[in-house]
Amino acid sequence: MTTVTHRRSTVLAVVRAVEEGARLDGPDLPWDAELAAAYGGRDALLVALHDHWSRQLLARIDALQKAPAQPLG
Repeated sequence: MTTVTHRRSTVLAVVRAVEEGARLDGPDLPWDAELAAAYGGRDALLVALHDHWSRQLLARIDALQKAPAQPLG
């Protein structure tokens, strides 16, 4: 497994944990030795989470822009 693949799989695991109720403003942000090895610090993990959610949002916006317009009413 490459470093990029490893980082992607660890960030996706954290995304799932965060979306299931972990808080980003405190100790509930998942953090363990594997995440420390992959990201080095919590700030880098938060950047990776932000990047992931930004890509998800942009993909959905792009899909909406390409969808045929729905009539109102």
